[in-house]
Amino acid sequence: MSQAIRISLLRAGVRNLKEFGYQSVNSENILTDSVFSKFFRSMLEDNLGKSAAHDEEIKKLLSEISHLHDQARDASREGGDIPRLDVHAFALPLSQSSKL
Repeated sequence: MSQAIRISLLRAGVRNLKEFGYQSVNSENILTDSVFSKFFRSMLEDNLGKSAAHDEEIKKLLSEISHLHDQARDASREGGDIPRLDVHAFALPLSQSSKL
């Protein structure tokens, strides 16, 4: 059941971010991209306390996001690979960019 809850939370987060215009978000980069994960973290925190079954999975996802961000921070300090922001998330569709 917890895997189903995890999948439904990730899908809801992706759907919400796509509604905000972030078309390149997916169930993987929602946890790793600095912008997407901040939005997703807020969504998860807003839903804590509504369901014990969901709370367990929400806490796991929040912990996973924190762990991934800690790894990225440590890698940047050590000169390792630094996760890159997905610039495509901010690109305007061609129909809108021609109006600039």
